[in-house]
Amino acid sequence: MREDTKGCTFGVESQYVELAAEVFSLLADATRVRIVLALRDTELPVNALAEIVGKSPTAVS
Repeated sequence: MREDTKGCTFGVESQYVELAAEVFSLLADATRVRIVLALRDTELPVNALAEIVGKSPTAVS
């Protein structure tokens, strides 16, 4: 079976529902999504990451 044809196996009573909601709320901010995308292939120091996403190092940290 191909990986892209598998369906979701979690139901409405799944223990992961609350976790999924928390993850989605964390990703609701565009800067956080940009940070995740910037870090998907490599680790980066805060200053480099801040420059990539166009925010201050304090905001990224």
